[in-house]
Amino acid sequence: MKKNKLLNKKNVEFSPSDKICDSLEGHEMKMRIDWLSIVSRFHSEDEKTDFVQKLQSLLGREWKNYVVQEKYPRNAKGTRQKGTRHPYNYALCISRNEPDAPMLAYLMWGPNKEGTGGFSIQFHPQHMTGKRMDLLLKWLSDRLGETFDHLLARAWVTRLDVALDIYGCKLNDYLWGLKRSSKFKDYDNDKGLPGLSLGAFDSKLSVLIYGKINTAQFQRIAFPEHAGYVNEKGRRKREYFLEIDKEEHPQFLRVEVRIQPESTGPGKRGFRQKELMLSGLVKLEHPFERLLVYKRKLEGELINAAFTNDRPKTNGIKAWTNTLSDGDSKGRLARRFCNLLSLNEVELFNKQDVWSFWPICMANLGQVIGGLKPEFATEKEMAVSQFVEDTRKRKRKTRRQKRQEQGHPKR
Repeated sequence: MKKNKLLNKKNVEFSPSDKICDSLEGHEMKMRIDWLSIVSRFHSEDEKTDFVQKLQSLLGREWKNYVVQEKYPRNAKGTRQKGTRHPYNYALCISRNEPDAPMLAYLMWGPNKEGTGGFSIQFHPQHMTGKRMDLLLKWLSDRLGETFDHLLARAWVTRLDVALDIYGCKLNDYLWGLKRSSKFKDYDNDKGLPGLSLGAFDSKLSVLIYGKINTAQFQRIAFPEHAGYVNEKGRRKREYFLEIDKEEHPQFLRVEVRIQPESTGPGKRGFRQKELMLSGLVKLEHPFERLLVYKRKLEGELINAAFTNDRPKTNGIKAWTNTLSDGDSKGRLARRFCNLLSLNEVELFNKQDVWSFWPICMANLGQVIGGLKPEFATEKEMAVSQFVEDTRKRKRKTRRQKRQEQGHPKR
């Protein structure tokens, strides 16, 4: 096996997306929801106690269509603050009862901070059709009771990833930017495809642009998997790689927009108005408006304008802003820079046309979510604690530990 046949698993796509319109450059485009996280809250102590008991009863049993596993929550790579405690104490994950099946949903409860909703679900819709999503939600409703339906109706969105795939397009074909954002980061290693992030990961909107290959017509087990390490910021990071020849499969560029709605209005944490309810997801305003795309030849024109050979090694336009601002005390380069940006900006795709296909993406969330009617809490219901009692078996203390707690010296 040749080393160049190993490709990072993150750059390989196994799930299908819905075909939408073509780009203005003639590229075929597809779109889907890649991630959906929601949070909800309990409106009474009895409701919370009964629901948590039913959640725990899902564990330790064999089910016909699904596999339910306990999974203690932990912060994933790239979360808002590394090293911080996960918002929830308990979790379980659900996958189809099939070999090598991906996770469909991640259910979490038992918040550790006041103001956090008592129940959260992380959906992975790319692994389901709308019908399969409805079957999963019905399966959960049958076992968790009517409270589950109410929790969905009360839920608000905390994270939504929308993936736009542009076939025949590569990251290096253009320069990229994000309006009102100065953050950017390049990703590149010898066993992966180039990538670029725009915006901070904890901001209301950020974009990740990276190359992928389409193997949706194959099963995962068709490609042997290997664990390995890559160097990132001087540290070794564990990754997984597949034996695959990327030249034998269609390649595309993924433009992945991450939306993290914020609560608005007065009041303390957890009591403010929710910006995006799950029941109102179909009305989401299109998130691609802030994306900026420029012709690649802009690089050469900027070098000539600045009389410099110091070209930033990045696909992000913001790096040029930083480079040209150094030594531009009178602002003449800044004015020329803005003119060149305006002349070289490209409308890669019609943003309104792309977003007109949003209802198709919503249809893949199923009729249950599509038909939700919002439920809002009263002042009394907002006062209900979302904390749950720790039901895990505690390790028995030794005699020595008991003596130390009681302040008794050793005999």
